[in-house]
Amino acid sequence: MWRLTTQAFELRMAAALAFLQLVAVTGLMLWWSNVQSRQAVTLRLRRAGRPRSPRTARQRASVASTVAGLVAIVVDPLGRLVARLAAGR
Repeated sequence: MWRLTTQAFELRMAAALAFLQLVAVTGLMLWWSNVQSRQAVTLRLRRAGRPRSPRTARQRASVASTVAGLVAIVVDPLGRLVARLAAGR
């Protein structure tokens, strides 16, 4: 499709291929949804109790490392983006 639109500039053919791709993907998603619904297993979920605070040092370290990792994944890239934008102006 990209080649048809950018190099040959055949928009009608590219649109037809895009539509065909949408139909095929939708059909596959419907088929897969049907397969998954037939294979689904019902779970007997019970009500969750009150969440407990971490008690041991190992549990606290695990929570701290998880929070630090999440902060590094989320805040660090945003901070770098803000710094780059501030330096560019």
